Amino acid sequence: MVDPASDASQTTLAWAVESTFKTPPTGAYQKARIVSDSLGREPEIIKSDEIDGSRQVVDNILAFEQGSGGVAVEFSYGAHDTWLQYALLSGAWAGSVASPSATMTVLVSGTTTNFVLDVGTWAASGAFAVGQIVRAAGWTGTSTPNNGYWKITGISGDTLACRGIGFTDASSTSATVEQLDQVLTGTTLESITIEREYVNSALFAQLSGMAFAGFSIESSKRDKVRGEFRFLGATETGLAATASSSKTSATTNRVFSVNGHLDTFEFNGDRTARMTAFRLDYDNGLYVIDDAGYATPEDIGIGDAVLEGNYEFWYRDKEVFDEAESFSDVSFLVAFEDADGNGFGWEVINCNLGAGKRNTPGKSQGVIGTMPFHAKKDTTELVTLRLFRRTAP
Repeated sequence: MVDPASDASQTTLAWAVESTFKTPPTGAYQKARIVSDSLGREPEIIKSDEIDGSRQVVDNILAFEQGSGGVAVEFSYGAHDTWLQYALLSGAWAGSVASPSATMTVLVSGTTTNFVLDVGTWAASGAFAVGQIVRAAGWTGTSTPNNGYWKITGISGDTLACRGIGFTDASSTSATVEQLDQVLTGTTLESITIEREYVNSALFAQLSGMAFAGFSIESSKRDKVRGEFRFLGATETGLAATASSSKTSATTNRVFSVNGHLDTFEFNGDRTARMTAFRLDYDNGLYVIDDAGYATPEDIGIGDAVLEGNYEFWYRDKEVFDEAESFSDVSFLVAFEDADGNGFGWEVINCNLGAGKRNTPGKSQGVIGTMPFHAKKDTTELVTLRLFRRTAP
């Protein structure tokens, strides 16, 4: 019988963190939820320049090799949290604070929504912090706009001030405001070993020393929340058997749906803003470090973190284009929440808008505005990008 050809539908990908760069771990590996991958060995081959009278290349030389490529994913709660942490070069997810068990009132003042405790202070309720993201819930009826994901802009005594306009309401004994876990742009580089298993053909391939070169997240109407993680590393090796002692199963939470799970979209504090698509692309500027005499990277260097993206929307008013023309500093906040109450989102903390388009596409079509953005370090928070998550109780 002919040996079976490897079937992509019977392929798994698992990974483990390396204690030493490009030294594959031998313990348990974590299975990853993926759509596809383009990971592989990238050899640098140079030709000999010798002349021997035959007009032919005399020899080829393998000068260097490294590993590279990407892994496409569909985002669901918890499935890619560690990869997102590593891709931001961040410390561990942290910052969650449970909601105080107290009656609270919402008071709107200008473009700020204040959550006011009837008894006690926010400082006494836990480590709530300016800049972080909170999730409000439990408001009903006309006060429903107070639910969702908010950015803290101030804390004073019994008042937690958040960016955006909610709905002034009487006290609620059941409403909650909880602070969420987050990861931020950082400088902590991790490398992992990735093992691809071709189940039906009983073959394996291993990529070592793989660092997170960057990632993208894309959310478009009538679609899933998609993305890709990009890698730069040492090399790839074919194996006849797994290098892991065991493989931990992946999470099983449902994939985030853009139309079904978009909870909050905010442009520059405007919580009534809408989108048809939003894409962000984050690049760590990684590069290989190699000396003469080494056939693979000795280490991975860290360059500048660059965050860019694109915002698309039905062209209803010119506010976004006004901000672009004045080259103002703006922000974006996007949050999804699945049917179980698990949340995931991001905040582009400070950016400038580029050359937007609002062209006429042709008859019987709406006009879509497209606006690129270019992020920069916020002078107050000192970071570019915040990712946040909410774990359902």
